[in-house]
Amino acid sequence: MKPPAEFDCLVVGAGPAGSVLATILRDWGRTVVLVGQDAPERPWREETLSADATGPLKRHGLLASVRAHGFEGLAERRWIWGDGTPQIERLATDERGFRVDRKKLDDDARAIAGSRGVFIVKDAQLEPPLNRELGVAQVLCDAGGQRHALRPRSIAVAAGRDLSARWLPLSLVRQLPETLALTAVFDAEPSEREAVFIEAVPEGWLWWLPRSDGRAALTLFCDLDECREVGEESLFDAARRAAAGPARRTGPPGELHVSNATPRLVTSPSDCLLLGDSASTVDPLTNLGVEKAIRSAEQAAVAIQSLLEMPDLSRAILDRHAHWEHELWMRGARSALHGYLRETRFSDRPFWQQRHAAVAVEFETDEPARLPSVLRLAEGVRRRTALVRRGRVYVEMTGFGLPGTHQVYDELGRVPLAPLMSLLQSPLSTDDILDQAAAHPALRALPRQALQRTLTELWQKGIIVAAPED
Repeated sequence: MKPPAEFDCLVVGAGPAGSVLATILRDWGRTVVLVGQDAPERPWREETLSADATGPLKRHGLLASVRAHGFEGLAERRWIWGDGTPQIERLATDERGFRVDRKKLDDDARAIAGSRGVFIVKDAQLEPPLNRELGVAQVLCDAGGQRHALRPRSIAVAAGRDLSARWLPLSLVRQLPETLALTAVFDAEPSEREAVFIEAVPEGWLWWLPRSDGRAALTLFCDLDECREVGEESLFDAARRAAAGPARRTGPPGELHVSNATPRLVTSPSDCLLLGDSASTVDPLTNLGVEKAIRSAEQAAVAIQSLLEMPDLSRAILDRHAHWEHELWMRGARSALHGYLRETRFSDRPFWQQRHAAVAVEFETDEPARLPSVLRLAEGVRRRTALVRRGRVYVEMTGFGLPGTHQVYDELGRVPLAPLMSLLQSPLSTDDILDQAAAHPALRALPRQALQRTLTELWQKGIIVAAPED
């Protein structure tokens, strides 16, 4: 069947991010073409999903698929990290999450999109580059060699972490130390199929993931430069020998699969929206994957819907979504790096040196937990207009925010910010701010405790900062 020539959105990539995005847009009345190839077979094949993924899966009809084709998560998590003491966490049924067959999940997500009316194109290739100007013909070459001119009003790219610059211009925004994943599959004894096992070793960290077929995938996450110097097989064998968990009882791998696992964030100056792993990849230590893809698709749907309704704001809308991806990446990076910081036994080894150093580079020491005694407005804070989400679209809203961000606030906790900000033009103690607020016509009816909570939230967001005490 021939795809339509003109339509609302071309989605490139038929993994969970692309399929869920296409389904949402179709449910919102948009015409969507989804183009994607089956993912190659991977040695780990099954992935773990945390219990937090239940909500996103359910929202998009994928929970039934996971329960039909997947398996309940394992009852235990075991790890050796930090001081070297083995740890065991026993999980209640509702805490276990899932193990899923990723290929079946991808197929089901695409089938749901098709059942909702998304036009799905398989066994076809788009000709690069993806057009930078919306509405310009994009050429699709089908399996029979037929070429079709497509004119989408918007393009969303969810083609995975291997998206290359031949498709569209890419800019690297941030990146953590370069990481390789070395994976092999081993037979597992019954006692070794009961738990996911994570273990820090001098060469990096090992992830033992039992599969439903009685085998287990063992992955070493290692430093790229050290791997180049030592060699993939030698580094993997050294990590196995250094392990105290199930990896120690394995032999040399029959086949070692190598993949890039570097956490990185990219943007594009083109008029294409990037989502999922095409926009950002997070450190495997965060155990995000499908859940991140679904959340990215939900946000991308708002951006595409807004872009179609307000094409004059297309650049601002694309930047707004890129900012959301940036914030998601930062949360994952912070979580992973602080996890690495807790492992101190191997701090002289390349993998751990690089990641410990990245904590200081990427994230300075955390702010103290208590509100400072003297406060002032942060530099550059002013009243301005930004895009904020309202239902299915972004709308322009005026409020207070930091320069270079896409968040503004008109009120917090029902406290109007304009009169509160007027009190912060010069440094004041917290008590003085609250006393002056009690006399302000727009604030005096508010409880002192509510005003203090708002000050704390403004400080946590960086809109007000500590001022020197006299």
